[in-house]
Amino acid sequence: MRMQWTALALCPWLLPLGGCAVTPASAYPRPELDLPAAVAARYALPGPVQEVVAAPLAAEHRTLRWERGLLRCGDETVDFRVVRPLGAGPHPFVVLVPILAGGEPVLALVAEQLAEGGRAVAFARRAGAAMRPPQRSPEMELLFRRSVVHNRIVLAWARRQTWVDPDRLGLVGISMGGLLGAAVLAVEPDLRAAVLCLAGADTPDLMVQSRENRVIEWRRWRRAEDGLDGGELERELRHWLVSDPMRLAPYVATEKVLLLDTAFDEVVPARNQALLWEALGRPRRCTFALGHYTAALALPFLLARIDAFLTERFAVGSAVPPVP
Repeated sequence: MRMQWTALALCPWLLPLGGCAVTPASAYPRPELDLPAAVAARYALPGPVQEVVAAPLAAEHRTLRWERGLLRCGDETVDFRVVRPLGAGPHPFVVLVPILAGGEPVLALVAEQLAEGGRAVAFARRAGAAMRPPQRSPEMELLFRRSVVHNRIVLAWARRQTWVDPDRLGLVGISMGGLLGAAVLAVEPDLRAAVLCLAGADTPDLMVQSRENRVIEWRRWRRAEDGLDGGELERELRHWLVSDPMRLAPYVATEKVLLLDTAFDEVVPARNQALLWEALGRPRRCTFALGHYTAALALPFLLARIDAFLTERFAVGSAVPPVP
């Protein structure tokens, strides 16, 4: 699974893409509100977490170890991967929330690069595919809830590992993973750091406006199958999609979040990115002059920002300069 930055080796002209407009965090960071019991119950684990499989993967090198895990919790089964330093630890632990359309090689690349910084990094395979017929709004909300629960199951498992420092837990979410990551943050208040990348809020509006091909095809299917379009579809989505950052962000402390945004994004429009920033109390924000998928060209620079923020937030008993 070890990968190299071949894009940089072949395309040195990509380096200027690392620049971004930095918005500092609000001078008055908002503490999180108390989580209502009904919201906590919505994402509660369905039982004790049981480890079924914990086996090394073939890919390993002198500093990192890849493992595959399989967990059961009630009627949920979570298949996940973890990469961690070979030392005994304890290490900070980061859960990486998947993007919408698979992308496991990208997740593996991100996980490995973050693990090089001395952290254990895990990601669960998706609980299911989103926006595929015959899935409608109720089924989508169920998938969102299950995705949040699956990541909570991985965190519950991590807290039991002797090589994990339970006081230094974090989250990185990319695209749809950033949207769901905001929900995980709301119900996991002891997470110390979170980076949400290419993510937005007001999911119903986002799904009506997004130019992502899968979302467009799902909207066409809903129009052909159910006669729903535009405002009618948005109203249905607003009724069912309660796992939305607009609802859950008030339960997240502003200071623990970094947003990485893109200025020319047609998948997660700038309006929805700005709504997430506002909903989270205006945390620190870096905006790259790129689109949703062209952001991959600047992945090393996004990862450098993530790495620096995690280092800052995970610092224990030492003065670490803030990320510029």
